[in-house]
Amino acid sequence: MRILIITQKVDLDDPLLGFFHRWLEEFAEHTECVHVVCLEEGRHTLPQNVAVTSLGKERGASRLEYLATFYHYASHRDLASVDAETIEREVREDKLRIERQIGRPITHFAYPSGMQRHVDERSVAAVGAAGYRYAFTSTIDFAEPAKGALRVSRTIVDPDMPLWLMRLWIMARTT
Repeated sequence: MRILIITQKVDLDDPLLGFFHRWLEEFAEHTECVHVVCLEEGRHTLPQNVAVTSLGKERGASRLEYLATFYHYASHRDLASVDAETIEREVREDKLRIERQIGRPITHFAYPSGMQRHVDERSVAAVGAAGYRYAFTSTIDFAEPAKGALRVSRTIVDPDMPLWLMRLWIMARTT
């Protein structure tokens, strides 16, 4: 199993969020690969099967740059409720416009109102055709390979959850 985690910060020395480093180590013990996307990256000593991608707060990246990495389309309309032409315009043309503005490619997409009923096959196809590598829904669940990279679910991790309980939770999904 592979896991994608989106979090605020990966930093062993952070007084508030440093605990998460141990959680990442624990995820790594029970999975093939852990990819972490964070707003800010600090010092860490994570196993080889953990890849960390920072949105760049530690280097002073602007909010526009953050948005460029995880891009919602302009109108935030429910794609499943509009016609094919609107889907294409909302996804592809807005992606191209933002890429021209910031001068770099956008590879991740987040479906606004991305519950299961808001993400249909037409919207998934349009997101893929526009060149996005990953797309995130608002469905709370483990990301399953069968769903594909354009329907990545979110998993809520409570910082107050004891490590032993998190370990059981992960193991239940990997066995």
